[in-house]
Amino acid sequence: MYIDHIFVIGSTTNRTRRQAGRRRSIIREFALNTSTHGIPDVGMIAMVHDNPQLPLIDSAGMAVATGFKHRITYTKKIISYLRSPYSTCNDKIPPVMLAILDNYQGAKYGYSEDICYELCTQQCFVTNFNIKPSLWKTPPTWLMDDIKTFLENSEIPLSIDWPTNWRSHVDSSYLSVELVHESTLIENYTQIATMTAVDALPNVGGQTGLWIGVSFLSIMGLAEILYRLARHQYYAIRRAYNRTQDDSKI
Repeated sequence: MYIDHIFVIGSTTNRTRRQAGRRRSIIREFALNTSTHGIPDVGMIAMVHDNPQLPLIDSAGMAVATGFKHRITYTKKIISYLRSPYSTCNDKIPPVMLAILDNYQGAKYGYSEDICYELCTQQCFVTNFNIKPSLWKTPPTWLMDDIKTFLENSEIPLSIDWPTNWRSHVDSSYLSVELVHESTLIENYTQIATMTAVDALPNVGGQTGLWIGVSFLSIMGLAEILYRLARHQYYAIRRAYNRTQDDSKI
């Protein structure tokens, strides 16, 4: 596999990203020498991922076929979850994952639960890319001679029948991938606590005070009822006693 060229469209060195305000795209052209290995029309696997994100290309990659120009348009989305005590998310790399990431020397990959569902907890920060793939037939006829000249002047080993069948080899081995920003804006979804520790204290205190007030009023009401019943019973007994005394005098 040989990379023809890489270039950026819509960006300048003396302007910032926000000032430019234009979509950027990266085009990579590949010449896959599949005929040497006897495997014709073999494509590639492409994947869009963040810098600290481990590229699990076997499970998350998309297939790109030779003979086509593939455009991958993407937008970036970041989801931030609340930490303890609101969730069990964690960004600390466990020893099991650390042993795996140590094999990637020079790469600084971050925490990911994708490679250890059973041992790793939920990520606090999740980065997703929304992909919109499209393709069209390539290379065009006007580009064939330039590709032929480039391949013959490169170190790519060519097949024995290259002089007579070079067009068919280019058609079956040429591949172009264009990566395009749909938007320079990044979607951020952040969980926000509706009640913090500072809010919980006055709320609990207010609820406690309310229940204490209600309980006190209830006790006072019960005491008043008992007092009225005792008073009514006292006057009833006293009236009966006075009536008995009056009857005895007669």
